[in-house]
Amino acid sequence: MDNNLVKFNGSLVAPAEAEFLQDIIHLTKINGRFYTIENNQVKKINLYNSGLKELPESIGNLTSLSYLNLIGNKLTSLPDSLFNCKSLQILDLSINRLVSVSRKIENLRGLTQLTLSKNKLELIPDSICNLRKLQRLGLGLAKSFQLPSWIGNLKSLRDLYLDFEGIPFFPKSVENLTLQALDIVTQNSSDIPESLKYFNSVQWLGIHVHNLTTLPPLSEFDSVESFELSSEIGTTLPLEVIMLKNLKVIYLLGSIGQVYISGFINDEQTEKIIRILLFNKVDISCQ
Repeated sequence: MDNNLVKFNGSLVAPAEAEFLQDIIHLTKINGRFYTIENNQVKKINLYNSGLKELPESIGNLTSLSYLNLIGNKLTSLPDSLFNCKSLQILDLSINRLVSVSRKIENLRGLTQLTLSKNKLELIPDSICNLRKLQRLGLGLAKSFQLPSWIGNLKSLRDLYLDFEGIPFFPKSVENLTLQALDIVTQNSSDIPESLKYFNSVQWLGIHVHNLTTLPPLSEFDSVESFELSSEIGTTLPLEVIMLKNLKVIYLLGSIGQVYISGFINDEQTEKIIRILLFNKVDISCQ
């Protein structure tokens, strides 16, 4: 046995990495295997819904860690040592209690996915722009927090997930992004500003609201091929969505079970409407 390795639950790892694993067991009383070891190094950590209130400083010992799942915990801050994990590619901090992120996030240059959804972020450092490999970003924003204009500098970004309450507007700089997918979660559809149009080059658009009343104009979203709409209250799907030029499929979730259509509809439009609505098994009411 390598003198620089110790046994941890039947696996050989460096003492510093074993220290972190032991710290987690102590903090969470977790049952079951929450880590993956390859070549005597901790590569993946899955602490989904573990009741974790703090991340131990020893996380910085995991220099080969590529995947860290901290979804559904009670974290209010992150230790600086986390930003020593320079092999990280996927970091998911969804559904925690974070209000800010350190500028040192830029040290994680290998990140391809960073998810901070379902938090209440009041401060997002522009140092995220230095994450040149970032392809997927999820942000949970505090009420009325403005999405920063520098987000348009994330040239590798392909998927953007935003949850917010009453965002004033989207910055025009998002037109610089080459997004493939945009997912929006908010309480009321009226909270979505008309500047949503700056994202009109996406191929996949998801809008998830509790209360569906009206949607901002979507007629410019000619690149959208798939559209997902979910609502707990409200049933109306605008005809302009169905008639988007390249739309192939709509996914209707929640309470949306009926579509109201008014005005003149030609044969081509009728065929497309029937094909899409039958896929979702909803009723059609013509007015």
